[in-house]
Amino acid sequence: MKRIARYAASAALLSLMLPAMFACTSTEGPKETEPPVSDSAAPDTTVPVDDGTVTLGGLKFVLGGGAKFENGVISGTKGAQDNVAVCEDVGTMSVCIDITAKLAGTTTGGISFKYKDDDHRYFLSFDKRNSRVRLTHYNGLDISVVGTHTVDFDKDPEVKIRIAFHNTTLKVFINEISEDAWPAFDVPMKTYRNKGFKLDCGSGTLSFSSVECSEYVYSLTGVKKYTNPVATGADPFILYWEGTYYLYSTNAPNDGYKVFTSTDLVNWTDRGFCLRNGAVYGSPTPSGGYWAPEVYHIDGRFYMFYTVSENIGVAVADSPLGPFKKYSEGFLFPGKRAIDANLFIDDDGQMYLYYVIANNGNDIYGAKFDFKTLTVSDEKLIISPTPNTWEYIGNAGRVAEGPCMIKHNGYYYLTYSANGYPSHDYAIGCAVASSPLGDFERYEDNPILSKSPALDVYGPGHHSMFYTPGGELIMVYHRHKSETEVHGRTTCIDRCRFVPQENGPDKLEVCGPTSTPQRLPE
Repeated sequence: MKRIARYAASAALLSLMLPAMFACTSTEGPKETEPPVSDSAAPDTTVPVDDGTVTLGGLKFVLGGGAKFENGVISGTKGAQDNVAVCEDVGTMSVCIDITAKLAGTTTGGISFKYKDDDHRYFLSFDKRNSRVRLTHYNGLDISVVGTHTVDFDKDPEVKIRIAFHNTTLKVFINEISEDAWPAFDVPMKTYRNKGFKLDCGSGTLSFSSVECSEYVYSLTGVKKYTNPVATGADPFILYWEGTYYLYSTNAPNDGYKVFTSTDLVNWTDRGFCLRNGAVYGSPTPSGGYWAPEVYHIDGRFYMFYTVSENIGVAVADSPLGPFKKYSEGFLFPGKRAIDANLFIDDDGQMYLYYVIANNGNDIYGAKFDFKTLTVSDEKLIISPTPNTWEYIGNAGRVAEGPCMIKHNGYYYLTYSANGYPSHDYAIGCAVASSPLGDFERYEDNPILSKSPALDVYGPGHHSMFYTPGGELIMVYHRHKSETEVHGRTTCIDRCRFVPQENGPDKLEVCGPTSTPQRLPE
């Protein structure tokens, strides 16, 4: 990349690096562990006194309070009331800014992005006590948490950050700095005449150094792309078969299921009903309730696990387009309220079924599954929502549902949704085990996908995962129609990956939720 300039201080960049965490990792962690939302994102009426001015790489920073510039580093003075450096305008609407930030103390300040003439701004704050970087958004009226990112400051107090913005898109990268890296944070912004930073060194333990500016390299011009949402419907499941993607979802709950087809995951064609009310066991039903279908190709035929009026059945067809007809002579769990079946076939051919039993709330169970007899054995409670955590917020309901199992490098990853689906806090978590029925250990930084008011994303959840022909792992999920409307829910897709860890199984991450243009999956 062509270097435009090199300068030695840039708290500004650091500020963005923090928000990056949000896009590709979990969002807000347990609320009781989070520090109070900083008001630093709100308009600052403080007028610095006895300021100093430094020019770094062609950018002018005004130092306020105890902020200082020494040996190519912007830092603060311990005990000073303010330690800030302000760059009102970076002088371009398209640039990549790379910076090394260092946190030496416990809790410190952060960075406000788009500092001048702007009610909408993002603020990145650092907390060594919780190993967290948090991004908040100020919209001119309210401050909201966009997301958090885990950083091991004790192990590596220096963090490499790239802040990349182009017109109305802001991308933040942490420690992964390349044209092919995942953005830790990816948000839409309004178009402004200029962009700037306010760097807050906090109590003097946060500093910024080794800053470089370069040309923006993440343009999608000439590249096939998509922007969420890509379809309508809830509880989505995608099957890839012979060059075509088939999308099944909760889309006509009183009448059955419609199926949609696509060759690129973006442009979907309505192929009509693949299963109609009256075609399977347990219907017709006056209340409908056709939810969460999943379709699998087994021994030359296509089998649909469906939920109707809180009962799970199995239907069969000779084509993924249907029509699906009755296969099970009864429901799989007679006498119980059961929903959301997910089938997993292990490497040895043994089948496992994951499902939800409703009894004063929703709990996720797993069991061995005999496909010939359509019966389960070795049934085990896998996930029961834990009060006072992200799984059970306020009056959202005691709900764990929408299980999805995937295997990677010998470990079993169960992803699931929690809270009632009408809640903004409906979100997706992950638990890992060394065997299909556990015991499963939840991620400490769950959820791995959750709401983002800054992206206008609410209630993302009830998902499934699949691999594209190009080997990319994709999560398909639904989200609310808008901040004020739950129905009709819309369907979204985002990339997933497994990140190697020093100890234990690889970490599953979701690069989302996204609402900015993304490169089309391969």
